[in-house]
Amino acid sequence: MLLTPLSAVSADEPVTQLALSGVEQAHAELWGRFVDSYGIIHDFAGDLPTPEDCRLGKPNAIGWWSPIEDGPMFTGLYLPAICERARRTGDPVDKEQAR
Repeated sequence: MLLTPLSAVSADEPVTQLALSGVEQAHAELWGRFVDSYGIIHDFAGDLPTPEDCRLGKPNAIGWWSPIEDGPMFTGLYLPAICERARRTGDPVDKEQAR
């Protein structure tokens, strides 16, 4: 976990460039694998249950009360992070992803 804000260190420093590169790689991987076409963040990369699975009430490994329960337990920290990213960069793509 990065405890020092990247803005507090010169962007020219090699360590900062390495950290920025790591942040970009992590974001690209998370967004590409765990965010679906509707912007929903999942904590898994597998198939979603079918309508039949839902009708039968087949549970997932964690949410016995719901077949597709996938809330903030695993993904709650990503929302404030993507909002902060959009605020800092001002990039329209980042703003749309945070929306």
